[in-house]
Amino acid sequence: MAGKSILVFAVLVLAAVSVRASFTPGRCPVVPVKADFDVAQYLGVWYDIRSYFTIFQAGVNCSRADYTSLNATHVRVNNTGTKHNKKGEKIAINATGVAYAPNASIPAKLKVKFDNQPNVGDYWVVDTDYSNYAIVWSCKNIASGLFHISYSWVLGRNSNGFSPAVEGTIDQLLAKNNIDATLYEEVVQTGCVNY
Repeated sequence: MAGKSILVFAVLVLAAVSVRASFTPGRCPVVPVKADFDVAQYLGVWYDIRSYFTIFQAGVNCSRADYTSLNATHVRVNNTGTKHNKKGEKIAINATGVAYAPNASIPAKLKVKFDNQPNVGDYWVVDTDYSNYAIVWSCKNIASGLFHISYSWVLGRNSNGFSPAVEGTIDQLLAKNNIDATLYEEVVQTGCVNY
């Protein structure tokens, strides 16, 4: 039995190393969210400037999200991207869903449910200035906290990235909020067919 446990552990470690990512030993880190988050100011188009590797975004460029109000408590999510089909042609892809804050006193801790997925995921807005950048975080403990998998996105209001001053602000916020900046990968925002 011990040999089987060691083999499972070794496979998990190898998987974590091979995806370079966010699959890390231990429990999810404590990451605070924006205290005075205003979803109305957050609505609109955001571009994925850099993000942690996720299997569901593998091979996707030009990631963009459009958030629109459905009602007082729910937001429509329309994520689009550009990917190559089996013929090597660029195609637009999208995923739609609904986001909501289950606890109105913590509006930055959103849940998101995509139409074609059975699970509900976390979408925590760590910080945003609403007009330039947003830092988004999600984390799941695995095996009672033996490991965790984290997701994070740095979003921008335009696809060209940020000024040096805004980059400096983002770097400070990542460090202050216990987010590992070394896990981010730049997202290609050129040659897009989805926008």
